[in-house]
This record gives sequence, C-alpha cells and structure tokens, in this order.
Amino acid sequence: MAKVLFIALFIFMTTIASFLITGVATYLFNQMWPIIHFSIAGSNIVSYLSGMIVGSFSNVLISFIPLFFFAIWKRATVSTVICAIVAMNLPNLSSIVHFNHEFIIVILCSIGVLSLFLSIKTADRIGGI
Repeated sequence: MAKVLFIALFIFMTTIASFLITGVATYLFNQMWPIIHFSIAGSNIVSYLSGMIVGSFSNVLISFIPLFFFAIWKRATVSTVICAIVAMNLPNLSSIVHFNHEFIIVILCSIGVLSLFLSIKTADRIGGI
C-alpha cells in the first residue's frame, strides 16, 4: 500500500507542477504577446487552480489503469509506465474524436479505481506487489 501511495503522490505533485509551469508560462507569454483577448481576473485564476487540483487527482486515478494487468499479472514495469502515460493522455484525444470530455474522464477514473482495488486485493491475497 505504501508503494501505491508513493506513486500516487509523485504523479499528483508532478501534474501540479506541470499545471503551474504551463499557467505561469501562458501568463508571461500573454504579457509579452497578447494571446488571450480578455483581462485575466482573480476568478480566472481561481478556476484554473481548482481545475488544476481536479485534473491532477483524475490523472492519478487514470494512471492506475495498467496497474492490475501489467504490474500485478505480467510483472512488467516498463509496459506499466508507458501504458499509464498513454492512459493519462487519452482525455486529451477526446476532442479529436468528438467525445464528451467529462464522460471520458469519468469512465477512465472508474477503470483506474477498479484496477487499483483489484491490485490491492490481489497483493493482500498473494502477499506483496
């Protein structure tokens, strides 16, 4: 369980850092070259920060999708990491294929929670991940 919590915390903090770097870079670029055609108010920043936390949490859940199949059954570390990176980017592709973005995130988070639950139950039964 400690390994899973460490991985979750690492993914959450990395995603938060990515959101912050992207937000600050966008703000600075907007100061030099106006790319956003409205003034950035405090409400915009608050909504960005709340979306950052929700997005980071959903990325953590989505990243656990390959945990059960690749990490528990196959014991394949590289495949688990690559599949997790691809799974975290799937919601970004929903706009290309015209799917509902929130629906895709809910489905992927549900699959991630199921995979996490099955992984923990299997590890408890077998005796370790």
